[in-house]
Amino acid sequence: MSITKGDLVIRALKMLGVVDSITSADPEEIRDGLEYADSMIAEWENHGITIGYLMPLDGIQSMPDDESGLTAQNVLGVAANLAVNMAPLMGRESQQTVRSRAKLFYEGLFSVELPQRQSDPMMPTGSGNCYLGAYQYPDEDPAQI
Repeated sequence: MSITKGDLVIRALKMLGVVDSITSADPEEIRDGLEYADSMIAEWENHGITIGYLMPLDGIQSMPDDESGLTAQNVLGVAANLAVNMAPLMGRESQQTVRSRAKLFYEGLFSVELPQRQSDPMMPTGSGNCYLGAYQYPDEDPAQI
């Protein structure tokens, strides 16, 4: 299941209580939400956080039916942060639970697992490699050194 950018904005508006099962979002609210989402993710990318969000081309506005490119694990965090950022625009204050959830998910974006590298025995010690504690050629017998 892929989520669209419009779905992200609707989720954020639901968290703010602007949209519920009875009321729907105005096209202007969705357009403003898309602008906020694009600028928020662009700011994150400036801080080195890339989450796979598909940014629009320069000068082109995102549309509600555009694919977001987000994985399922990032959708709720983006929606919660978008709700917190959109609250002043809607004339509302975000609830404490939404703010704490947004902070938790945002901090979770920083917990990156470092990639494991294959050890190279020809790389000298001090260059990121430690082959049996010292630089050795792999076919040398440590007992003969």
